[in-house]
Amino acid sequence: DHRDLHYPLRRQRQMCIRDSFKAVVGHGLECFLASMGYKAPIGELVFDGASIYFDSKGNPILKGKDFSEDLLIKTLGQRLRNKPITIKRGTKNESLLHIFSALSLGLKDYVLKNGFNKVVIGISGGIDSALVAAIASKSLGPKNVLGIAMPTKFNSQLSLNLANDLSENIGFRLKISEIQEIFDNNMAAYTPTIINHKTNATVKNRIILTVYTDSFCLSSEKTP
Repeated sequence: DHRDLHYPLRRQRQMCIRDSFKAVVGHGLECFLASMGYKAPIGELVFDGASIYFDSKGNPILKGKDFSEDLLIKTLGQRLRNKPITIKRGTKNESLLHIFSALSLGLKDYVLKNGFNKVVIGISGGIDSALVAAIASKSLGPKNVLGIAMPTKFNSQLSLNLANDLSENIGFRLKISEIQEIFDNNMAAYTPTIINHKTNATVKNRIILTVYTDSFCLSSEKTP
């Protein structure tokens, strides 16, 4: 059973604004209210925009877009008939889109505020790196995303094919860097007692950081 996690917050905010506004209107004031939503991350919080106009009875009559800049134009007046709108519970796809939009907005804000304009992502062909690549491409544009596939003998051809498909579907550039020789050299440099499953991750992180240093952009790599 799907639950729209974003819906209760939107509904609670709408009800809070409406009740406060009705308290003012109840004192005899005839006016409309425009609730201006802020669209940007602040610290750990991501504000979703979604500005709302309320009529003189406290009913919402116009709503802006979520997680994007929007221009709302409404002719207001006591003699005009403004049909109230309903903030409906979102579908599964709409709820997932809200989450994706929040992640995209947060990433873009973080990258740009720290003086970067491109990102480097390790692409494994799996779902984790695919999701990160999709968020980064949405936030910064595919041309500002560089993916690096680093196969070894432990990776199947299917993983590489999926990485290529991901690059073509989203539109970011994919670079393939064979790391088997580097991996073997690292294995030979350590005694058997300290060699573990993290060795492969260490090699990949070094490559990601090298590309990051050369291109002065942000890196992301997640390996088990």
